[in-house]
Amino acid sequence: MEKTCFVIMGFKTKKIPNTNIKVNLDDTYDYLIKPALIKSGVISVFSGDCHAYRCDEIFTTQAINETFIKNLYTADIVIADITALNQNAIYELGMRHAMKPKSTIIMCDKETLRNNNFFDLTFNPHITYDSGCQKNLDEIKRIENILLKTIETCKNSGEDYIDSPVFSYGVYKNNIVKMHKQEDSYKDSLRSLINEGNYFIETELYEEAESIYKQIIEKSNCLDNDIICSYILAMYKKELSFENLSQTLDVLKKYIKLDTTTCENALGIAASINLKLFSIKKEEKFLYSAIEYYRKGSYYESGNLYCAKNYCSTLLKIYQVENNLSVLKEYYYTAVHNAKFFLSHSQVIKRKSAQYDDTWFMSNQNDLFFIAFNFATSPYKIIYNSTRQKNTIECGRLILEDDMHMLQKKIGKI
Repeated sequence: MEKTCFVIMGFKTKKIPNTNIKVNLDDTYDYLIKPALIKSGVISVFSGDCHAYRCDEIFTTQAINETFIKNLYTADIVIADITALNQNAIYELGMRHAMKPKSTIIMCDKETLRNNNFFDLTFNPHITYDSGCQKNLDEIKRIENILLKTIETCKNSGEDYIDSPVFSYGVYKNNIVKMHKQEDSYKDSLRSLINEGNYFIETELYEEAESIYKQIIEKSNCLDNDIICSYILAMYKKELSFENLSQTLDVLKKYIKLDTTTCENALGIAASINLKLFSIKKEEKFLYSAIEYYRKGSYYESGNLYCAKNYCSTLLKIYQVENNLSVLKEYYYTAVHNAKFFLSHSQVIKRKSAQYDDTWFMSNQNDLFFIAFNFATSPYKIIYNSTRQKNTIECGRLILEDDMHMLQKKIGKI
């Protein structure tokens, strides 16, 4: 009889707690986990797609917590990736240990274990992988071999085999309750919706993207910061009117506490919205808010220098609201100093290299070089990966050059 499997883990790109290291959990799933599961012969708990192991691959009309609870219990084998120490994944792992005596496999990136102290989970075996080598054939084969052997052990285990600490300590007797499998399919799954929403954003079809992400949030109750940020990005980009931008900022504040968040994407988007509001109303409060949000976002910079570069470039806009020469000089030299600092810091940022992200990273470095040293020629050649990326980078550079020229003119640099 075929064995079923369910995978619990975060998705998209997440930071490892207590580090600036980002891990693409989708790559972990797509390259290290899912191919091994297919090769092992295990099937999904969902009858609609035998290879839909992760919950975001499945569309369901049930509340997402009900789906998780049923699948955690129904699956013969559960794989829990705790790399990001996501609260939901940790909670679900605990639920699985409380539900079933065996066949729960824990996976974790080596940097998570190195930078975070565990207690309860240290007594359970982990499959440790290197997220920096997710697409490396040697790492893929290594993890595949371990997973295949572990899954085979789970398949062949008897009633006396226990890997749950709850059952190993005999806290209570195992009472099996039969449950029916869900009848779902990959069509309209969370994963397919996310992919569709991302496509619409990158092709600048923002109304369509907003609709997709709104559906994800409302129907799946998915409040992941990356999903919220994509939703807000699409919402404000669809119409650059004062009314829409103000409403979008209110929606962002509803989902994310901007005063306390460490989500650099949320802070960067809040800054961008305020900058657009400033361009419409010319009220200095919006410019200062944009500067502050970019400044705070640069504290948590870990990937593409987005907030860092925009903090420096937005400082240069001070000439639009200020005439005092001393103030203008202070903002100009603050921008130059910070641009030099961020360029130096960029050499030690721990980040994952991918063509799309590299384009943002190099273009932001080009702009920082321009601010810091007034380079006429950019050091890095840029290859664009989407319409949005090309338009954003090229338009942003023209605005930056104009702001630099105007401020330098006012302070007597040219």
